[in-house]
Amino acid sequence: MTVEPWKVMCDEARGKPRCLVVDKKENQIAEVNPYRESWNEDAKAIAAVPVLLAALRHIVKHQDMIGGSMGAVSSTRRIAAMAIQHATGEVV
Repeated sequence: MTVEPWKVMCDEARGKPRCLVVDKKENQIAEVNPYRESWNEDAKAIAAVPVLLAALRHIVKHQDMIGGSMGAVSSTRRIAAMAIQHATGEVV
């Protein structure tokens, strides 16, 4: 399964800079304040959400193949599952 990150697009709208995070069809996902010092990092983090969510789902699905102690595997799975639930409301 291929997962594509969203894209960051910046332009000027009505004479003011504007930065959007868009999906592959260029539907707006979020608007990032270009006046914040961390706007670029914020936009990149938002754009990475589809890939990060896919990685978390992979961790949860294949937890038994992750190396390490059982405690570490259990902790990793729990953290990944919690992140998925916060992002989607889905309980895994």
